[in-house]
Amino acid sequence: MKPPPEPDYMAQLIAQNQQMIDLLAAALAMIPDALETDGDVVLVPEMQQLADITEQIVDRGGDVDPRLLLKVGNAAYYGGDDVKARKFYASAAESAERTGDMEAAALAISNTSASFVRGEHVDSAAVYGERAVEAAQVTGDAAVQGEALANLSRVRVAQDDLGGSMELQRAAAETFGAAGDKAGQAAAMFRMSEITRLQGDDTAAARLSDSAAILVRGSQIELDPDRIRGNIRELHQTVRSP
Repeated sequence: MKPPPEPDYMAQLIAQNQQMIDLLAAALAMIPDALETDGDVVLVPEMQQLADITEQIVDRGGDVDPRLLLKVGNAAYYGGDDVKARKFYASAAESAERTGDMEAAALAISNTSASFVRGEHVDSAAVYGERAVEAAQVTGDAAVQGEALANLSRVRVAQDDLGGSMELQRAAAETFGAAGDKAGQAAAMFRMSEITRLQGDDTAAARLSDSAAILVRGSQIELDPDRIRGNIRELHQTVRSP
């Protein structure tokens, strides 16, 4: 009777590693570069695994692609860990500037601002938000520019500067619109409607909201207007609370 064949441990190891690579790639694809500050991203265990592996590489001085660092920072943000998110964003911005990926650098700086806003560190959020707008202008990328403007607008709401917020959100809507980004344009218009309502003009707010809704229907965009408007309202309530 022949003994059973020895297991092919190398083949098993390769298969296991390939399975892990596939899982991490799937997790990576679920994380957008720009933060979904008006909504939620579903977290899966592989995202945390991806973050842990990336953090180990960063801590050991390894070279990591800035886009990966940006996505992993966003995964940490969605998981509620702003400190870890900012750690990844700082590494992403440094790596992106070194390699000339100015779009990734601008997004990393803007996302850092969003993280500070959520933690109610408004002064720090403003510094990074203003830096992000400057960095975005260099890129020539309308989507990145629109994201930076929209995010700085949120900072201004947190600073109780509704006029400044409105100007930035209008600029974001125009930037998205010129680039043909209907989703970005509509989201900016919904934010403008809530800012206008907070300024006390319900009629103008309703007109803006209706215009945004028409754009959504005509373009078959999936947006949650209540969540978008609610995000602005919550920022304003936070800054005005004792």
